[in-house]
Amino acid sequence: GIWNAGAVTSSGGISGTTATFSGTTTVAKDASNTNLILETYSDTAGQSGRLIFRKSDNTNASPAAVDDNDQLGRVMFTGHEGTEWIEGAEMAAFIDGTPATGQIPAELIFYTSAGAGGKQPRLTISPSGNATFAGEIKLSGDIGTTRATGLTLYNSNSGGYGSALNFNASSTETVSARLYSEPNDANTSDFSIKTRSGGTLANSMSIVGRNTTFAGAITIGA
Repeated sequence: GIWNAGAVTSSGGISGTTATFSGTTTVAKDASNTNLILETYSDTAGQSGRLIFRKSDNTNASPAAVDDNDQLGRVMFTGHEGTEWIEGAEMAAFIDGTPATGQIPAELIFYTSAGAGGKQPRLTISPSGNATFAGEIKLSGDIGTTRATGLTLYNSNSGGYGSALNFNASSTETVSARLYSEPNDANTSDFSIKTRSGGTLANSMSIVGRNTTFAGAITIGA
């Protein structure tokens, strides 16, 4: 059903300490913000308001384990475009792996919409904490790492592609310079500095790693 915001007030839930609803519940209000506030009053540091999404297989009376790729919950942000409600952004959680006793491996995906084509995944956080971005990363500060081995760039595509650090004048410009690690096989690689001249990105300097005789040699030019 639909509640007018402010019409329902209870300090202990709608009925007792737990309220259970079946179907869709909407809280609506005209000409003002509609707020859903979870208040907790406690001197215990670990106690607070919580918004919990639960998902199981089977039924409420007999819940069963969820499966890989099951949705765990979604938070959707929608706007009315004059005809209907359209999603503009979303945050969703999915099972990513095999659930086991005391373990629910999950990923968190953030979606946004650029207009045509609807919402698309822009950021995925894996169960291990790896973050995959679908677009550019724009920073107003520094990049830091607490790893003793430093910051690592890698290319997850197959086919022997290396890792590159590109330098552009802007997000719409072509690459003007590149630092590039080019693998030759599983054990050797070259490191190149590429610059653009006459519209072509080409080697300006390379540190050779592919030939054991000349490993470490520096070549200038293509």
